[in-house]
Parts: sequence; C-alpha cells; structure tokens
Amino acid sequence: MNKKFFDDPTVKKWVPVEIVDWLEKIVAENFRDTDNKWGRWKVKYKADHTLKVVGWGEKIIKKIGEIDWNKRQAIIICFLHDAGRFPQVKQNSYSDIDTGIDHASLGAMMTAKLVFNWKKAGCNKAEIIEAIMWHSRKEYLGKNQYAKFIRDADKLACFEDWVEMEKDADGRKLIGVGVNPLVWAKLEAKKPIDNNLVTTKAEWVLNIASWLWNINFSATRKEVIKMGINKTLLDTFIKNKNPEKDVERLRRNLKEFKALT
Repeated sequence: MNKKFFDDPTVKKWVPVEIVDWLEKIVAENFRDTDNKWGRWKVKYKADHTLKVVGWGEKIIKKIGEIDWNKRQAIIICFLHDAGRFPQVKQNSYSDIDTGIDHASLGAMMTAKLVFNWKKAGCNKAEIIEAIMWHSRKEYLGKNQYAKFIRDADKLACFEDWVEMEKDADGRKLIGVGVNPLVWAKLEAKKPIDNNLVTTKAEWVLNIASWLWNINFSATRKEVIKMGINKTLLDTFIKNKNPEKDVERLRRNLKEFKALT
C-alpha cells in the first residue's frame, strides 16, 4: 500500500512495517468512506497529529534519562495511541462525548486484536495496550512509565497545534467568560477538570491549563515552558475578555507551574 499518511523516517526506523501497514489501511479506509470534506480533513489532521506525537516522543525520551526505555516500544505507542480516533470520523466529530466512542478504549481494543508477534519485536503487549487505554484520560495513577510518557508526548503535540485546538473550541460554540466555581476549584487544587463541566470559552482555557498539572516528567515541563504555553493560555484568556480578577487568578496558577521547571 502506498504510505501516503505515514511516510516518515522515524516511523520507518522504529515501527515494524506490519503495524504501519495495519494503521495505514484503517486510516485510508476511513478517509475513503467519509462522505464530506470536513471528515477527510479531520482524518488527515489526526494522521498528522500522530506523526507529531511520534516526533515529540522521540525528542523527550532522549531527555528522560532516569528510565531505561525500550525505544521501539515507546515509538510504537506514540504511533498507535490515536488508532481509535479514525473510526470516529463517520460520526462527524472527534469528541468522545458527542460520538459516544471512547477513542482510547477503542484504540486499545483494536491494538489487542492486531495479529502481531510483539515478543519477537521485543515489546510488551500488555504495557502497550495499557498505555493506549490511558493516554487521554484525566489522570493516571498506575506505574506503567510508557502510559505516563505517551500522555506527555500527546499533550506536547496538542499544544503545538494550539490554533487548531482553538478552532475546534470555537466550532463547538464554546463562548463566554462565565466560569463554574467548581472549574476554578479543580484547577487550583491541581485536579483534572471534567470535560462535561466545560461550557464556555473561559472554562475551555482553564481546562487546558489543568493539563499542565498532569504532566509526568520534568523534561516535558521544560518543553512546555519553551513553547510558551503559559503565555498562550493567558493571552487567549485576555482575548476572550475575561475579567481582570480572573486573568490575575489564572496568571498566579501559571506562575506556580513555571516555578516547577
């Protein structure tokens, strides 16, 4: 099959061709079967996001020196983490809430059914499936370092695509400066914010800010600061015309995060 989605040197180096062909087929079928321009764009966007996660994964794994990583396994997880996203396109949405599809669970199930000799490739199938299952959940309390790693790599790729993230929020009609007190309470307690609580643009910004407290490795935190995400979040909040007292409240929270690096 012509690799029009995943023709990438890092993928070629670390991901076995059988796995690449498997995901290529899934992406190509969903790209072909979607009946609108938006759906095809979303398939391509998520394929590009996959490659960005692979890129970030390769970059940060070199900087997390305190762990003896199986690099092939780490990059395979980056490559497969969003496999469950592609079937969502037929629902005309990539929202787990709107589609009723938990893309992480679906991706883990798809990977579990993949016929492949993981042991021969030097990989731990159970660790891979667990990492995919937990990559997008609000918090992870387990000990699988690959699950923690993919959560960080995924966040970095999302932050890199801030413009598209904001377009998605605007497309979901998230507008306004109102903030549920529970949203503020969750953020300031360094706790994840449930997506069901997010009904305004202001709450959306605070939800993304809460991701910062769910980053696992200091190397990732340093990359986040280098990317200027603190400034991006604050600028977006100001542009949204939130009250000055709320802007200052967010600024204090972001300063706390920066102090961790």
